[in-house]
Amino acid sequence: MYQGSCSTSVFNCTFDESPTLCQGWLESSFSRWSYTDGANTTQVGAPTTDHSGGKYALAGDNVAGFVPLLVSPGIVLNESDTYCLDFWFYISGTARLDVVYLEGELINYKNEVLTWFNTPATKWQHGKVEIKRTEYPIKVGFQATRNNQSIIAVDDITMQPTSCQNPTLHVPADQFSCKFDITSSFCKGWSQEPGNKMLLFSQGVLPNNRLPNLVKHEHSDNGGRYAYVPELTDFQASNSVQLVSPIVTLNTTAIYCLTAAFLNNGGWSRERYEVNIYQVKNNITSVILRS
Repeated sequence: MYQGSCSTSVFNCTFDESPTLCQGWLESSFSRWSYTDGANTTQVGAPTTDHSGGKYALAGDNVAGFVPLLVSPGIVLNESDTYCLDFWFYISGTARLDVVYLEGELINYKNEVLTWFNTPATKWQHGKVEIKRTEYPIKVGFQATRNNQSIIAVDDITMQPTSCQNPTLHVPADQFSCKFDITSSFCKGWSQEPGNKMLLFSQGVLPNNRLPNLVKHEHSDNGGRYAYVPELTDFQASNSVQLVSPIVTLNTTAIYCLTAAFLNNGGWSRERYEVNIYQVKNNITSVILRS
C-alpha cells in the first residue's frame, strides 16, 4: 500500500497465491525454482519458514550450464526518477544471487547485472536496490548461482516509484558487467573510439563466413551477442579500434579483477587481469580494450 494511483510500473510478488509463480513472472525452463513454506522442503539448509509467513521461491540445481532465473513482468519506469526494488533473500553456503536488468525484447533473457549478493547468513536478509528512470520497458530478474551444498531463496519482491530508505546497495560505481546483449548493443555508459562504427555486434556466424563457427562466449551459446571488428580494406595497421568502459572510481586499498573473453585461434578463451590502484591516476579511470 502506498500513496498515489495504481501503476503498471509497480509489482508485488510474495509467492503466496496460487499458482505460486506470481502473475506475469517467468522462470528459466532448464533450471527451475520450487515454491515452499519451508516445512516440507528436502533441501538441507533451506529456511524452515517464509520471511512473512507464506511461501518463498527456492532455487533449484544448475543444469547444463544454466542457472535458475526468475523474471518479472515488463514494467515501464517513467513515473519517478528513482525506483526502489525491495526484496528478501536467504543465502547459505557458497552462492551468489545476481539482480539483473533486462531491457527490451531479449533472447533467452540475456541480461546486464545490476548488483549481486553473496554473504551467507542464518536468517533472511533485506535487499534494497535503487533503479533509475528508463525510457524503455524493462524486466528485473533474480539469477541464482549455487552448488549442491548451498541454498538461495527469495521472497516478497516489490518495486515502488520512490527512492529506497537505507538501500543495501546502489548500482556499484566501481564495478561493471558488459555482455553486449541489451537491444542497444553497447552496454550502458560504454563507447568506442574512434566513433565511426568500425566495432560491430553479431549473434553467431560473422559476415562472409570469415569465422563460420564463431558463437558468443556464454556457457554454450545461449543466443547472446558479441563485439567484433569487421574486415576493412582501408583499415591501416597503425590505427586501432577501442572499446571504452564507463568512468569507474576505484578503492585506493583494493585490487580489482578484470575478466573478458577473447577469440583466439577460432575459439573463445577467458582472460583475467589484476588492476592495482596505485597504477591509476586520481583513482578514476576507464578500461580500454584495443584491437
